[in-house]
Amino acid sequence: MQSEGKIFLIGGSLNQEEFHSNGVVWVNANGTLSKAQNLSIWPGAIQCMAAQDDEAVIIGGEFRKIGNVGREYIARLSKDGSLDKGFAPNLDGPIYNVLLQPDGKLIIAGSFTTVSGSAHKYIARLNANGAVDGTFNPQVDDAINCLALQADGKILIGGKFGAVNGELLYGVARLNDDGTVDHGMKPEVVGYVNCMALQADGKIVVGGYIGSPDGALFREHFFRLDSSGKIDDGFDPQVNGRVVSIALQVDGKILIGGEFTAIAGIERKYLARLNADGVLSKAFDAKISVPSDNWAMFPSVSGTLLQADGKIVVLGSFDKVGESEIRSVARLSNDDATQSLTMQSQGRLQWLRSGASPEAQEVRFDLSKDGGGTWTPLGFGVRINGGWEKTGVSLPAFGLVRARARIPFGGFARTSSGTVESVLSLGRKWWLLRSQK
Repeated sequence: MQSEGKIFLIGGSLNQEEFHSNGVVWVNANGTLSKAQNLSIWPGAIQCMAAQDDEAVIIGGEFRKIGNVGREYIARLSKDGSLDKGFAPNLDGPIYNVLLQPDGKLIIAGSFTTVSGSAHKYIARLNANGAVDGTFNPQVDDAINCLALQADGKILIGGKFGAVNGELLYGVARLNDDGTVDHGMKPEVVGYVNCMALQADGKIVVGGYIGSPDGALFREHFFRLDSSGKIDDGFDPQVNGRVVSIALQVDGKILIGGEFTAIAGIERKYLARLNADGVLSKAFDAKISVPSDNWAMFPSVSGTLLQADGKIVVLGSFDKVGESEIRSVARLSNDDATQSLTMQSQGRLQWLRSGASPEAQEVRFDLSKDGGGTWTPLGFGVRINGGWEKTGVSLPAFGLVRARARIPFGGFARTSSGTVESVLSLGRKWWLLRSQK
């Protein structure tokens, strides 16, 4: 999802009217295709993506060629959809997860074992230009299914591994920025993790199978860990099937998708919304159906994404939503989402976000003096009650201020991210405020 909420990037196969694509198309917010450019990505599909600040997109997956240009499993597409030929890391296996750090570096995870000729098994970090970062090289013994980035720069990994850097860590671990294990998190769990998401309070919601090593506590399909890695025994949604995708709202509600059919004994097929305490939100029921002879390799709901307005985009192997015949991709109504970017005083900006707005990994503020043609970074915001704030900035009398949030999303052992934003026009009110100081 790109910043203005107008465009979605679709990986896979698509055939609609005169448009044919086996890799990437841009889709307007109303579902129509906005570009017919066929990037001829082959032989495999796109599995993950990350929208960068300049609207370029990093794509990763199983492909090895874009058009007539060789690209081994990762590529960068410019805002206009063209291939960035200067970005050319060389991997020996697919990428399924990509995580963009605030400094522009990329954490990638997949089934590769080398990056640009250097040994990096399952996980690596790339500099912004695509060169491998040799200072980051965790040793993980099995697949990583999901990534999440904390505000302090530490990296959460989840998957089916049993050891990290020689230490026994089953399914969940936290890494320092240099790739070493963070011993401040000691997960008292064993299991397999499909997906995870980081809540604003530092707790981690997880889809998978997990329990305590002594068997005293067991959680199946969906559970929560505190920041130290302990199972939150007060959070027990009782999901009866696999959860492979998670999306967080800023009001604390949680969207989950997968192969389940009930939450705490109440029927909810494949997609559900939970309250902050893990109890089913009964007012939300998408009534998703799959064909009776469904043979698809993907779960019934394999991905969930929250737009800036709170609406939900779901992907999967379904063929019906409610009474409407809709196949594979659908957009659903949700609770209201509100966003308000304001200047509270000279040098102090606030971006308040509420309701079903998507939870942000980070928020950055920018300034434009030429009507949005170019943007100058003002810095990253800090969390406040109800949103984000940036203080100590010098602002002109006229111009545009932008607040942009990075929104993690994914599903089915995939990690991706996009952006949403709000723009404030500086004008007469700000000029009067400055003149009164």
